Amino acid sequence: MRSRSQSATRSFSNKRRYLFSKYDHGIKLDDESWYSVTPESIGEYFAEKCNQVFKTEEVNILDAFAGCGGNIIQFGKHCSYVYGCDIDKTKIEY
Repeated sequence: MRSRSQSATRSFSNKRRYLFSKYDHGIKLDDESWYSVTPESIGEYFAEKCNQVFKTEEVNILDAFAGCGGNIIQFGKHCSYVYGCDIDKTKIEY
Protein backbone atom coordinates (compact mmCIF):
# COMPACT_ATOMS: atom_id res chain seq x y z
CA MET A 1 0.00 0.00 0.00
CA ARG A 2 1.33 3.42 -0.97
CA SER A 3 1.67 6.22 1.55
CA ARG A 4 -0.28 9.42 1.10
CA SER A 5 2.93 11.19 0.06
CA GLN A 6 3.69 8.60 -2.64
CA SER A 7 0.15 8.85 -4.00
CA ALA A 8 0.36 12.64 -4.20
CA THR A 9 3.77 12.47 -5.87
CA ARG A 10 2.49 10.02 -8.47
CA SER A 11 -0.58 12.14 -9.14
CA PHE A 12 1.45 15.30 -9.68
CA SER A 13 4.21 13.55 -11.63
CA ASN A 14 1.64 12.92 -14.35
CA LYS A 15 1.53 16.72 -14.76
CA ARG A 16 5.31 17.17 -14.76
CA ARG A 17 5.51 18.79 -18.21
CA TYR A 18 2.78 21.24 -17.20
CA LEU A 19 4.92 22.23 -14.21
CA PHE A 20 8.16 22.46 -16.24
CA SER A 21 8.35 22.18 -20.02
CA LYS A 22 11.95 21.00 -19.75
CA TYR A 23 11.30 18.50 -16.98
CA ASP A 24 13.29 15.81 -18.79
CA HIS A 25 16.38 18.05 -18.84
CA GLY A 26 17.33 17.63 -15.19
CA ILE A 27 14.50 19.13 -13.12
CA LYS A 28 14.47 17.58 -9.64
CA LEU A 29 11.57 17.85 -7.20
CA ASP A 30 11.14 16.43 -3.72
CA ASP A 31 7.78 15.08 -2.50
CA GLU A 32 6.53 18.43 -1.18
CA SER A 33 7.58 20.37 -4.27
CA TRP A 34 5.35 18.32 -6.56
CA TYR A 35 2.31 20.09 -5.15
CA SER A 36 3.81 23.39 -3.98
CA VAL A 37 5.98 24.53 -6.90
CA THR A 38 4.69 27.34 -9.10
CA PRO A 39 3.98 26.00 -12.60
CA GLU A 40 6.22 27.41 -15.31
CA SER A 41 3.41 29.24 -17.12
CA ILE A 42 2.32 31.07 -13.96
CA GLY A 43 5.90 31.97 -13.03
CA GLU A 44 6.38 33.35 -16.55
CA TYR A 45 3.24 35.48 -16.16
CA PHE A 46 4.43 36.89 -12.80
CA ALA A 47 7.88 37.66 -14.21
CA GLU A 48 6.49 39.44 -17.27
CA LYS A 49 4.08 41.52 -15.16
CA CYS A 50 6.81 42.44 -12.71
CA ASN A 51 9.03 43.50 -15.59
CA GLN A 52 6.22 45.67 -17.02
CA VAL A 53 5.49 47.36 -13.69
CA PHE A 54 9.13 48.14 -12.91
CA LYS A 55 10.19 49.59 -16.23
CA THR A 56 13.65 50.45 -15.02
CA GLU A 57 16.72 48.88 -16.53
CA GLU A 58 17.67 47.09 -13.33
CA VAL A 59 15.17 44.95 -11.43
CA ASN A 60 16.25 43.01 -8.36
CA ILE A 61 14.10 40.15 -7.09
CA LEU A 62 14.30 38.27 -3.79
CA ASP A 63 12.22 35.11 -3.54
CA ALA A 64 12.25 34.42 0.20
CA PHE A 65 10.40 31.13 -0.29
CA ALA A 66 12.24 29.89 -3.36
CA GLY A 67 11.53 26.19 -2.95
CA CYS A 68 12.66 24.36 -6.08
CA GLY A 69 12.74 27.52 -8.17
CA GLY A 70 9.44 27.70 -10.02
CA ASN A 71 9.47 31.51 -9.88
CA ILE A 72 13.22 32.13 -9.81
CA ILE A 73 13.79 30.42 -13.15
CA GLN A 74 11.29 32.72 -14.83
CA PHE A 75 12.42 35.88 -13.04
CA GLY A 76 15.95 35.08 -14.15
CA LYS A 77 14.81 35.44 -17.76
CA HIS A 78 13.34 38.93 -17.21
CA CYS A 79 15.15 40.63 -14.34
CA SER A 80 18.68 41.89 -13.75
CA TYR A 81 19.34 40.11 -10.46
CA VAL A 82 17.43 37.27 -8.83
CA TYR A 83 18.11 35.89 -5.36
CA GLY A 84 16.38 32.99 -3.69
CA CYS A 85 16.49 31.43 -0.25
CA ASP A 86 14.65 28.67 1.53
CA ILE A 87 14.89 26.95 4.90
CA ASP A 88 14.72 23.48 3.35
CA LYS A 89 18.24 22.34 2.45
CA THR A 90 16.92 19.69 0.04
CA LYS A 91 15.15 22.30 -2.08
CA ILE A 92 18.26 24.44 -2.27
CA GLU A 93 20.36 21.46 -3.34
CA TYR A 94 17.83 20.58 -6.05
